[in-house]
Amino acid sequence: MANPLRQKEALRAALYAYYAGAHAITETVEKVQSVSSSGSGKDATEMRHAMLEADYQRLRESPVHLIELFCEILDEEDLYPFGGDWPREAMTMLAEKLIPPKLSIDGEDDCKFRFKKGFKELLNDIAQSVTSEQSKPTSLDHWLVVLFNTAFHAGATVAARNAETPKAYFDVITELEEETEPWTRYPQLSDMLDRQLRRETRRKTGLVSDLDY
Repeated sequence: MANPLRQKEALRAALYAYYAGAHAITETVEKVQSVSSSGSGKDATEMRHAMLEADYQRLRESPVHLIELFCEILDEEDLYPFGGDWPREAMTMLAEKLIPPKLSIDGEDDCKFRFKKGFKELLNDIAQSVTSEQSKPTSLDHWLVVLFNTAFHAGATVAARNAETPKAYFDVITELEEETEPWTRYPQLSDMLDRQLRRETRRKTGLVSDLDY
């Protein structure tokens, strides 16, 4: 079983990256469609925005079966620390208290995650109670980077499958797949990785113990 602190970071990282992927692909669809329909009138633009906003809202308001699909993707990749058994119920509960970044068509462009009351407490409780399959990472790359990459692209894929017009999303998904670590555009994910790297460095140098970690 992995250390509870790592379980906590893994759960948070997976959800952040999942919604970041969904947000990024929706933004990419908007960018591509705005260019291709640059001569369209105001009504057409508003209809396009309404469709994208509805897709994104539906993803946020229907977490149960979509988180199930997301966890299936994580299970297939056998990712540390939960391997082939990522906790569906726990992640669904956390998803209901996480507020993903707003779309730029809503007038926001800060890529910032926000939280409902009780998110941190719930995350701490779940991290202490769930069990994981793997006690140590098995990848040559840093485990958090692998998780970010996989969860981000899973979020984009789930968003595409859940969209009213999936083709519009799958037509642009290769743009994200070709980009190196596209999740780095979301500062909270990059900050999470930096904190984890500092923590692990301190542990290796003996500045903190396994109990502190």
